[in-house]
Amino acid sequence: MNVGRMVVESSTVTGNADGGIRNDGTLSVENSTLSDNSAFQGGSISNLGTLTVQNSTISGNTAIFGGGILIGGTLTTSSTATVQNSTLDSNSALYGGSIYASTNGELTVEDSTIFGNSALYGGGIDNFGTLTIQNSTVSSNSATHSGAGIITGNSLIIQTSTLSDNIAGTEGGAIFSGGGGTVSVQNSTLSGNSAADGGGAISNGNSATLTVQNSIVAGQTAGGDCTNTAILVSNGYNIESATSCGFTSAGDQQNVSSASLNLSPLASNGGPTQTMALYDPSVAIDQIPVGVNGCEPGISIDQRGAPRAGGTPTTGGSACDVGAYEYASMPTAVTMASLDAQGASPASGLSVWDALAAAAIGAAAALGIRRRSHTDLQLFSEAHTPRCGPPYRVRPGI
Repeated sequence: MNVGRMVVESSTVTGNADGGIRNDGTLSVENSTLSDNSAFQGGSISNLGTLTVQNSTISGNTAIFGGGILIGGTLTTSSTATVQNSTLDSNSALYGGSIYASTNGELTVEDSTIFGNSALYGGGIDNFGTLTIQNSTVSSNSATHSGAGIITGNSLIIQTSTLSDNIAGTEGGAIFSGGGGTVSVQNSTLSGNSAADGGGAISNGNSATLTVQNSIVAGQTAGGDCTNTAILVSNGYNIESATSCGFTSAGDQQNVSSASLNLSPLASNGGPTQTMALYDPSVAIDQIPVGVNGCEPGISIDQRGAPRAGGTPTTGGSACDVGAYEYASMPTAVTMASLDAQGASPASGLSVWDALAAAAIGAAAALGIRRRSHTDLQLFSEAHTPRCGPPYRVRPGI
């Protein structure tokens, strides 16, 4: 248990029956693996303080609340967490397969993958706090009941992200919003999700207000695109398969076929997370005029970090595309960290980017350059001295 300041770096925390780490202070987890831990709440991390997780994997943990991470909070106390460039996969819980954010919990997920988690409610994330998801992929999560990708009862913002292949036993394959809060979906792609009772992508009810802008909500495998018994507003330039979302604002497109959308399956297309690429021709390409709905050359980027509307055949064309992916554009920087992040994500076959990554790694090996991987990280950290508090050592049974 940490009540001061603690850094867990290049370490493995695994196999603990009372949870991996409890944090009531300030905790930073970097380049580490937390796996196969179990607890009542927060299988790998129970956070009631300030938490940062970077370049790490949280996998195979179990709990009642928050199989991977619990973000705590009450009416009088609060906690915050930021997850960056990390993968949370194969965690399970009754509520929040990978993450449970409670009242007054504040969570930001950036450049990360939430994959293959399961729960009764909220297969990926169960949110009752304030949740922001940016440049991330939430895929292949499952919920026995509602909210296979995300269930939210409070504030949720999704920006430039992909939600795909999530499966709900009742409603809300990608998103279930039912607590009277506010939800905003911007520049994102929701496709290939399913829900047995409707709302394959989005189920919105119970006085919740949900707005969608510049996004693809189309091509679900079951349950249609949307069900709505509350307030669902289009801010324009959205695409849906039929008319269930009610997208009728400027630039919206309804009754769009899969052939017209021409959206690829989830794959590695550059950047730290997998995306669903657009193929040409597509009704999503070059649809948002410059100066409208945040489409700004030199400023706007897609989920991979690739420029939008740069005006050339390699920087996104003359206007911005709908959804999380910009056609005919590539990230401006390639790093070993981005290759590692994609390698840690489940692949959907070999893409062009997979081939480029493999070639880069092969070339490095030919030159005698070796890199550390998730499998050869230092198993246990050496003794660290936090800025406050006594020295500690990360080991099984913490």
